Amino acid sequence: MMRFSFILFILIVISCKKKDHSPSFSSLPSDDPVAINGCFDVFRSVSQIMGQPPDTQFQTNTTVWLTKAGVPPNSLYYPPSNLAVGGLSLNTISFNENIWVNGTDTSITYQDTTYINYKPINYQPPFIWVVGGNSYFQGFSFTNTNDFPQYTGYTLLPDTVDLYKGVYIPLKSYKGVDRIEVFLHGGGGNGGMMETQTKAITPAHSGVYFSGDDLLSPMLGTSWGEIFIAFYRDNYQTINGRVYNFRTGLIFIKSVYVKQ
Repeated sequence: MMRFSFILFILIVISCKKKDHSPSFSSLPSDDPVAINGCFDVFRSVSQIMGQPPDTQFQTNTTVWLTKAGVPPNSLYYPPSNLAVGGLSLNTISFNENIWVNGTDTSITYQDTTYINYKPINYQPPFIWVVGGNSYFQGFSFTNTNDFPQYTGYTLLPDTVDLYKGVYIPLKSYKGVDRIEVFLHGGGGNGGMMETQTKAITPAHSGVYFSGDDLLSPMLGTSWGEIFIAFYRDNYQTINGRVYNFRTGLIFIKSVYVKQ
């Protein structure tokens, strides 16, 4: 359950990227090439423990955010969701609508109801999204036939991260990918706080390097950590005058030793 909770937290961070740094997670650029009004995400996650093959029991996770004002192209961050849409479902599974109000800010999230019992459904394509609509938002349905990205290059990933020399993460043998983000986080050292360092790149890159300075904050004082690689496949659609990204993704997670 702890691994599932952390994966869900990572996915929320991925989907709702913030411009400024929080105590435990670095910011990520949204980098959408077009102005969008929201994201409908379905991610598959696969994990690998050091010295073992990847776990064949994958799981899927979903996140949704919607905003009244379109986010400009290549924006530095996604704003909080602030649009109520009168109900939402994926492949007939209804989502809960959660509303938080903080002063003049209102945040609305849609949560897959299967998360409540930590038994997520392993969604498979086609992904049929249905938005109910209300008096000020016209409902719609959209079927995303894109499959998840594929990745078989995990055998090239390192087993050990040297805290002072840095680490190179090779990115090879994947397909159906438009964008990639790489996370490194420490396993609870550094005062018990799990810190994360992130970098966003394009598929044109063959890998990404984290320097020793990059690693000090997330991995100082801990003997283990994890590599998270997020592969995104985008699908931009204009519906009722608004642009949405119906995105599929693959999150590959590998645990590593940290050499202090």
